Amino acid sequence: TKEWVKEWTNSNFSRDIEGEITINASGTEVIIIPHTIGAKPSVYSVNAITADASGILYITADESNVYVHYATAPTGTLSYQVSIKK
Repeated sequence: TKEWVKEWTNSNFSRDIEGEITINASGTEVIIIPHTIGAKPSVYSVNAITADASGILYITADESNVYVHYATAPTGTLSYQVSIKK
């Protein structure tokens, strides 16, 4: 399940999204973070805040989601600082 720690903050919600997200680990090597910009982002970053979220291999994105890839499925509560720009 996903729990938004604080609301995404931005001047134009359809173009730029920034904020923190906390997700309970799902038991898979890929964590999915949905976004609402309506296109594949031109710039996106995800940084681990909690120790459980560390160990990110790489990040990808498409029109609906940002994907955080791990070599081994993370466990626990995962918190990230996220920035997505159209």
